[in-house]
Amino acid sequence: MASGDPSSQLRMAVLQGDVLDLVPDPILQQVAAQAANLTGAEWAAIALQLRRTLLLRASHCLPKALPNPLPLDDTLTFCTSVIRDGRPLVVEDAGHDPRATVFATRGTTVRSFIGAPLVIDDAVVGALCGFHARERAIDTSRIDELIDLAEVASARLAVLARRRQPSNRLLDLAMRPAFAEIRNDLTPMQAEITEAKNRLQRLVADSVEARSGAHQSIVAMTKALDRLQQTTARLTGNLSSLQALCCGADRAIVRDVVQVADELAYHHTQLVGGVSWDV
Repeated sequence: MASGDPSSQLRMAVLQGDVLDLVPDPILQQVAAQAANLTGAEWAAIALQLRRTLLLRASHCLPKALPNPLPLDDTLTFCTSVIRDGRPLVVEDAGHDPRATVFATRGTTVRSFIGAPLVIDDAVVGALCGFHARERAIDTSRIDELIDLAEVASARLAVLARRRQPSNRLLDLAMRPAFAEIRNDLTPMQAEITEAKNRLQRLVADSVEARSGAHQSIVAMTKALDRLQQTTARLTGNLSSLQALCCGADRAIVRDVVQVADELAYHHTQLVGGVSWDV
């Protein structure tokens, strides 16, 4: 999922125009509903992978707990596995599958999955996916029919990719989670630095009693400062990109908005609402 990945660059080259809009498209919505009915899934989605974000372009019975766009970390999900490999995937029991983590940390249980790749101009850009909250046997004879549905969705996405209408709604929806991610990055680091400063103050007040904790305090401060340095560097780059987007041209196009928002929303620390989740 790294930004220098050739497959990521190829996806971003073709993911343009209204294909990245979040206004519901009736054809894509119908395909998502048909995929759910075909596979017996509780919910289904047409997911497009940006660099570090899944954009749910269409869905059927989508869980309310899932944000859209959905920030990703560097681990694989079921959808990104389909996109990476470019072939269908069936998972009948995901009880201990790490690819279910991105959903579990957002209050959504996924125990079974079926998906087929979506293609625009020979680039695998997303997946047509069906999800279920319990493990179950999946009729593999349905895969060919799901592939046919994915081809319908791919054709529709190709049409939308040729439309280049800027969308203020997309800007709003994409940037809100982006800045929420920045706050999630900063909040725990501020707490860590405050705690480290308190420990140093205790060392000054009573160095004899606190001497045994000196090493621990130094290690904690070093880690906090390292994280602060890394995040500051990343935020500086992101803000430069945002400035170029807003001030460097006469108008912003949808692709540019989503690319910048995608970088801002990089969920690399596994933080959700200021809470760190172990994976």
